[in-house]
Amino acid sequence: MPTNPTTLIRRERPEERTVSAQFDQLIKELIAGKIERGRFEIWEIGILLDSLSLSRITRPFLLRQYHKAVQRQLESGAALPMGLSQFLASREN
Repeated sequence: MPTNPTTLIRRERPEERTVSAQFDQLIKELIAGKIERGRFEIWEIGILLDSLSLSRITRPFLLRQYHKAVQRQLESGAALPMGLSQFLASREN
């Protein structure tokens, strides 16, 4: 049994490369309109749900812009991508 109780509840920070690769794959699938897996991280589910509000016509364009913004964010040291709804709200301002 661990002597430090916080080790039981502390969540490990996701690997930067893993998150980036997962995000790239998710955006690729969303742009193609074909999700090829059935298991998602919680942050991916938020993106999936937010993407439902995008029109079919503007979806690829907006997702590419979102992808670039998140890539910059992850390169700057963010642990997880910003939500799609957060990105869309920032565009409106």
